[in-house]
Amino acid sequence: MATHISTPLFASVLRRLRRKSGLTQGQLAEKASCDDSYISYLECEKRGPSLEMVLKISYALDYPAWKLVREVERKLPES
Repeated sequence: MATHISTPLFASVLRRLRRKSGLTQGQLAEKASCDDSYISYLECEKRGPSLEMVLKISYALDYPAWKLVREVERKLPES
């Protein structure tokens, strides 16, 4: 069973990090070995990433996966 990270929260973090790195969606997709439409789906909140994709994307962004996940976690509403 695949576990996915919150779609809207991940989308905003991914978009910010991708833009900060100066990459287009297509360039990020190429570096992460996925289709550019997949990156678009993630950023448009149509899909949530699997753990495997979080790892690939973080590697492609040269940004530690634990920091990426921590940024998403910090956006979670307090319970």
